[in-house]
Amino acid sequence: MQFTHTLWSAFALSIAITCTAAFADDVTAQGEPYTFRDEPTSQPAAGGPSVEGGLVEYLADRFSPHEPIYFLYGPDDPHVKFQISLKYQIFSPQGALQKAVPTVSGLYFAYTQQSFWDTGADSGPFFDSSYKPEFLWLSQFRKPDWIPGLSRFDLQAGLQHESNGKGGDDSRSLNIAYIRPIFTFGDWEHERGFFTTFAPRIWSYVGSLEDNPDLANYRGYGDVRLIMGWRYDLQLSATARFGDEWDKIGLELNLSYPIGRFTGRSVDMYLYAQYYTGYGESLIGYDENGDSFRIGLALVR
Repeated sequence: MQFTHTLWSAFALSIAITCTAAFADDVTAQGEPYTFRDEPTSQPAAGGPSVEGGLVEYLADRFSPHEPIYFLYGPDDPHVKFQISLKYQIFSPQGALQKAVPTVSGLYFAYTQQSFWDTGADSGPFFDSSYKPEFLWLSQFRKPDWIPGLSRFDLQAGLQHESNGKGGDDSRSLNIAYIRPIFTFGDWEHERGFFTTFAPRIWSYVGSLEDNPDLANYRGYGDVRLIMGWRYDLQLSATARFGDEWDKIGLELNLSYPIGRFTGRSVDMYLYAQYYTGYGESLIGYDENGDSFRIGLALVR
């Protein structure tokens, strides 16, 4: 199991490095609204990427960011926290199946890895990592007018596995089926437009939790994400997760600002500050209450 997760980590890291050039403009994918990445400056050629174009062109057409991608450092152990997250569009946008059944274009395979690196300890071991492969479906509903002020509505649903790749008493593993409606209010299309996104998520556990039977008491059955700010300016995001009795809360706050504002968009990254308080920042510490603050850089917010 440990070897499998090591392979996952190596694969994700190599893809993330390669994709940095492919979506250096922070391109958003259809159905992924709440990160508000800049629109692509060009479209792929009809018929999809050519083999001769190389791996980067292919990845730019089919891979896209999923959750935020960042590298952070803080004063307390474990000092370093980083996250890699990508998704792959399963069916080609130019394929016959997509043309016959357009909804299949919203099917993705995604992989997210969040790791805590104890750089202050001897040999710099990893304190914990969460490996989260998932299958999901994303769909955007254009120009919704059924709620006053609503400028965009998206729907995401998926099956996600999460584990830390450890054995014995340190083993943590769960599977969930979830659905997340995403409501966006305000002007999210323009660079200077102010928007607010509200994205609640509910889930059900799939399979056994026998290794950690009280995990649901701390993880609960849902979370809420709120984002406020400008598309290419300051943004504040908050994600709150609640225990099954609403008494074991975990809250993550992220403040980000594009470095391109200082460099004439020569550097497509973000200054990123994160504060976490409550239960379960790491999977291995799902039943531990604490606080942490880290700052660093993000490729995707």
